[in-house]
Amino acid sequence: AAALPGLRPERAVIEVWTDDPDAVPVIAAFGERSALRAVLRAPFTPAPNLAITAFDLRAAEGIPAEEEALVRVANPTPWPVQAVLALETEDAILGESAIDLLPGQELIRRYRFQPLPGSGVEAIVREAVFEGGPVGPDGAALGDALAADDVAYAWVQPVEPVTIWLVSDGNRFLERVLALIPGIQLTRLSTQEYRDRKGRGADAVDVVFFDRFAPLLSRDGPLPPRSVLFGVPASRTPATVRGAADKPVVTDWNRSHPLFEGLVLRDLNIQTSIVFEPGEGDVRLLGTTSGALALAREHGDQRLVIWGFPLSASDLPLRLAFPQTIVNLILWMRDGRTVSEPPGERWRLRDPWWLDGAEGMAQITDLRQQAYAARSGDPLGLRRATWRVPLGDGPTPYRFPRPGLFRVQDPSLGVVDLGVNLASLEESRLADLPPGDTVVLASPVEQDESPAPGPAPWWLLSLGVAGVALLEFGIYTR
Repeated sequence: AAALPGLRPERAVIEVWTDDPDAVPVIAAFGERSALRAVLRAPFTPAPNLAITAFDLRAAEGIPAEEEALVRVANPTPWPVQAVLALETEDAILGESAIDLLPGQELIRRYRFQPLPGSGVEAIVREAVFEGGPVGPDGAALGDALAADDVAYAWVQPVEPVTIWLVSDGNRFLERVLALIPGIQLTRLSTQEYRDRKGRGADAVDVVFFDRFAPLLSRDGPLPPRSVLFGVPASRTPATVRGAADKPVVTDWNRSHPLFEGLVLRDLNIQTSIVFEPGEGDVRLLGTTSGALALAREHGDQRLVIWGFPLSASDLPLRLAFPQTIVNLILWMRDGRTVSEPPGERWRLRDPWWLDGAEGMAQITDLRQQAYAARSGDPLGLRRATWRVPLGDGPTPYRFPRPGLFRVQDPSLGVVDLGVNLASLEESRLADLPPGDTVVLASPVEQDESPAPGPAPWWLLSLGVAGVALLEFGIYTR
């Protein structure tokens, strides 16, 4: 522009509008190189803002089975702030707490809650009050200026609750230990009750404890895929029996197996026990000089632990390691089978989502807006929760209008659920602005709209030249 004819570079002024506080040296360097005057302008006055910069959900496979949430909140302003942080589903508040952040501080909060069905969770900061912050024209303190970073969304990673069956006609040791484990769903069955139901439903249970009882295939159905047998008669045990031993001396316990990890069973007293011959795929857990006293077996999704003695015939229930042994056993049985993938993906608001269908229409639904409208009986809101996007010949980029939980129905890709978040502080630093140039630009000079006089016609010039020539000729001849 400076090189255009008629433009005077020494009088040119370039206005740069930006909210980037790092633009000052860039604009200064430009002015030095170009010899042009650049004026820096901020597009708005500094404003307070509180932002959620990270939100994640994952399943905890431990005991109890829970969902874990991590929320990170940042205060990118020079003012202290108090606010309320909440985790919500479309129909419930999972947790709510007050937070205080100093200027420039980041706060991380972790939450644990009971397993939820596969759905989305929303993290929200609300009721933000900034101490000493800017005020509006009415003198009232300004609140949070950007709503897009006050919310964040994540998908629940489904985790199954811990389910236990205890098949026994009475075992106070197991009953008391299992009753003390938090968050488990315990079902007690007598041996006759188990026979009556022929083991129906046992396949879906995390662990079935059999106390001095083992199901008979022809009468009680097959052994459940995740079973623990205590003191089963030698004729009913699924392992190879080498013999029996009275007061066997425990010579080893398998500390490398998850069942005994970090535990000590030295000097374990046992009155009597079956001695096993470990077969192919069997792992020796407890042993004596003549064979194994306890075995573990793993084959695909099937896991089995066999104890050669009943708990009442040993001092294992009196050991400090006994409760942890039961907990480790349950965790080993559940390992790798209780957590599934979240129902949706994550996406950043600034990145385009590529619709890959051929010519036609894709459909996008705001799941939160749809749920709220359906629950409140708002037909207009229900219609506005879904919209269509025309597709081109090839991949079509689409940018989501706001953070949220969206369902994208693409003719080629099918149905995809997305949790869209701002996921950055780039747009949240509303208080950290470049120092605007205070020089007031002069208003443009008003131009006279009347047409300027044009050049004289050629015939008039010719007539004037002829008149001058005739006058000179007359003077000469006189």
